[in-house]
Amino acid sequence: MERRFHVIFTGKLNTGFKHVDTVAKMVSLLQIDSHKVTKILYSGRPSIVKQGVSGEQAKKYRDQLERVGLQIKIMEAEPEPAVPPPSPSPLVKPPPEAGEDEIENAAPLVPAEKISARQPPPEAPPAPIDDEDQPERVLEAVRVANSHGWFWIKEAFSLFFGQQLRWLTMMLLWLGIFILPVALSPVYGGLVDAAVFPVFLGGMMFGANRQHDRDQLRLGHLFNGFGRKFPQFLGIGCFSLLTVAAQVVAMKLYTGQTFTLALHPPASETINTLSQTPSLFFGGLFLVLILSLPLFMCFYFAPCLAGIDDQTAFASLLLSFKAIRTNIVAFSIYGLACLLLGFVFIFLWGALNTLFLILFGSDHILSLLLPILCMVLLGIPLATIVLLSVYTGYRDIFHGIPENQREAPSPPAC
Repeated sequence: MERRFHVIFTGKLNTGFKHVDTVAKMVSLLQIDSHKVTKILYSGRPSIVKQGVSGEQAKKYRDQLERVGLQIKIMEAEPEPAVPPPSPSPLVKPPPEAGEDEIENAAPLVPAEKISARQPPPEAPPAPIDDEDQPERVLEAVRVANSHGWFWIKEAFSLFFGQQLRWLTMMLLWLGIFILPVALSPVYGGLVDAAVFPVFLGGMMFGANRQHDRDQLRLGHLFNGFGRKFPQFLGIGCFSLLTVAAQVVAMKLYTGQTFTLALHPPASETINTLSQTPSLFFGGLFLVLILSLPLFMCFYFAPCLAGIDDQTAFASLLLSFKAIRTNIVAFSIYGLACLLLGFVFIFLWGALNTLFLILFGSDHILSLLLPILCMVLLGIPLATIVLLSVYTGYRDIFHGIPENQREAPSPPAC
């Protein structure tokens, strides 16, 4: 009889592999649901990937799975016991060798497989890969390496250039939708934009997640937040409005000036008044920054958590705050990288603007139109990449592997 083998995932990943990449490769390799793959990789339990295959097939599966990061071992399957043919019924009943009392008091017969089952097995049998009883992973923020603050931006570049035309079209559509309310009403339009901003951002994050998992991005993903999860997104937007209102009240108590939410003449007059008193101006600026930091920490990952992981508005805000607090150094590096990109954009735009003034003069219409065109061509891709880095940071912190697990040595094979 040909020997058969089981291909078993040990429950661990090889050193240097990230969960976010392994899930996508597993989905592509095995053609199974990404949620099921995530459950298996996070369960930490051995799982049978393929059972009852030949030795050559088992080696092929092992090589393919180890290339995507899984630790694999091959175990020989126990041969099925041969079933003996049924013995013919005797024509003549054999004479009893013992009395009826001795037969009744004798120990009951136990099949051989039950006797062997009483002995403890060398190891617990692995769960099959399609086992639906595996425990759900509790969503929590993990601590990542500090250098990941820069890698989030690198991965955002990869996402953007994977579907750059669709991302640019989506951003232009979003920008057009946001300009319209402000054009109709500077004050109330700004409030509407602030309230629905998480809705569009959640749709964008959903599109990034679909592109990452299945390489499918559609413009309709931008409006995905207006579906079943709209209450969660709207709750996040209302929270941001309440927090901004609290900042306005704090500025009123500190400076005695009314600082409105939109940049129209009263707000401009307030800024001019504060700038005339440096101590008051910088004190107010410091107050706004201190009050804005908790809002930023609560809001940053909330659209991803509500749109992708189906968390409530309050749970999304709380998890986002904990994620940034846990990875504050990585976020500091990430913030410096974003500032560096902003400085590069300002430098390039300023250099091009100066070049156009030299070539055409200040009175030529091209000196006005070309800088605006350059701002669109450079600014919109940069803004898209920064927004996509929100998603890549979310994937790394909430669906990645903690650093201590990545560097831990693999357990010895049984």
